[in-house]
Amino acid sequence: MNKMEHFLTHFQTRLQTHWNKPSLTDYYGGADYTLGQVATAMRKIEMLMDLMDVKQGDKVALCGKNCANWGVAFLSCMAARRVAVSILPDFTPEAVMYLTDHSDAKMLFASDFIWKTLDPQQMPQLQAAILLEDFELAYAANEGIEQAYAQWQTAFLQAYPGGFQLSDVHYQLGDLDALAVINYTSGTTSSPKGVMLSYRSISSNIASAYEHMRDIKDTDTLVSILPMAHMFGLVLEFLYEVTTGLHIYFLGKTPSPTQLLKAFNDVKPFMIVCVPMVVEKIFRKAILPKLRKPLLRVLWNTPLVNIPIRKKVKNRFIQALGGNLRYVMIGGAALNQEVERTMKQMKLPYTVGYGMTECGPLIAFEDWPRFAPTSCGKTISRMEVRIDSSDPLHVPGEIQTRGENLMIGYYKNDEATRMTFTADGWLRTGDLGLMDKKGNIFIKGRSKNMILGPSGQNIYPEEIEDKICSFRYVMEAIVVDRGGKITALIYPDPVRLRKHGEEGVKRALRNHIDNVNSELPKYEQIMDFELRKEEFEKTPKKSIKRYLYS
Repeated sequence: MNKMEHFLTHFQTRLQTHWNKPSLTDYYGGADYTLGQVATAMRKIEMLMDLMDVKQGDKVALCGKNCANWGVAFLSCMAARRVAVSILPDFTPEAVMYLTDHSDAKMLFASDFIWKTLDPQQMPQLQAAILLEDFELAYAANEGIEQAYAQWQTAFLQAYPGGFQLSDVHYQLGDLDALAVINYTSGTTSSPKGVMLSYRSISSNIASAYEHMRDIKDTDTLVSILPMAHMFGLVLEFLYEVTTGLHIYFLGKTPSPTQLLKAFNDVKPFMIVCVPMVVEKIFRKAILPKLRKPLLRVLWNTPLVNIPIRKKVKNRFIQALGGNLRYVMIGGAALNQEVERTMKQMKLPYTVGYGMTECGPLIAFEDWPRFAPTSCGKTISRMEVRIDSSDPLHVPGEIQTRGENLMIGYYKNDEATRMTFTADGWLRTGDLGLMDKKGNIFIKGRSKNMILGPSGQNIYPEEIEDKICSFRYVMEAIVVDRGGKITALIYPDPVRLRKHGEEGVKRALRNHIDNVNSELPKYEQIMDFELRKEEFEKTPKKSIKRYLYS
């Protein structure tokens, strides 16, 4: 392996020059830290873990809304070499409890509204639960844990009577190939996939961000939008920025478009990291309708005349997002072609990357001036990509990858790990693509069926379909994405259709879907359903040809 610098070395270096600089702020009120206060809080949390006998290598789960204290708790785990288990707050309480227990977590940091829905008896390995709002003790498995918490503040003051100083920062970084993070890709309670990522994987991902974004200023800020429990948001909206010494604002909740634009205007971010849906909504609402007007459409496409017009639209777009925008980083899926074409014509500083949780997450990226439209960039440093095709230039094949970003495997799921790797050690992404002579990667489709949620969450339709098909009125069902809405396509039982009529069947299905939705996180909930008059078309193996209905 090439020599890789631990990402916390960047953080420690930044502390020397940015100790008193604002670092983490809850936008709607709450915690507000300078970088030195982040380091101090990290050491306090590490001492709490020590007092509670949560040792190096033990698992510590985090489940809560994006906030400064989530970031502090995560960094504490990294510096203290505890394994951080990131669980999306959108998962059902049953899933959160199951995954906390499945991960062998001894400690849980959770938002208050989540903890209120959990039962400690369902997590027998859990020793302590700490609220993210104020680091208050919410649960102790025994008196020893309660006593440890009671001694915590006093122990810290005794250890640092003059206050925690820069000279007190000494991170024992250890083995880069040790397990750092377990990231659960879904809320399933059957054969869950907890992606195990090493310090090497995280450090390599952050190194790639350093390589591609060099013109960072001390005054730069960022609005955290994506879930921190998702690797895309964790690495590119938090870890890169905090190790660079930038100021991060956490919205904490999913904002409305109006709230988001207000936050952008207040914070003036230098970069927006998002999934395609965010950009597409802005364009479809604010830009494309104007460009479809006859006169503007003519001027937009008239050589020379279109230059000042496109520049004016671009400037208005950037001003609406705070006026300081130098990067738009899009990941998770391909952009709508019309939106991307317009962005390119405006010369917006956008790029589309490619990755997956199993690579922590980056596989491909390219700086925006060299980015090839409709591609997802080129293979990043320390990674390799091959197309499993006889002609990768023209015939799509599975995208396969290997390198320093790669996961260790799935936690307690050796079978899934074996199935994910080829015999010669390449990760099967499940995506189909091409690669041109310059190394640009073009995704042509997903051989997997995963749907990308509005904030980058992974949605596995089979899990939802299983719940729908448990109803006696349903013969077959598939779940698809219809313009950002999770939609169920249902072939009903013909006998019941004849007996109750279409309206009767629809009423019964609406009630059933309401029940299904009550068991699902909000981003997975079914927004609409359609009845089919015929069975779905099948392959020779009797699998539904999903691509015909997506």
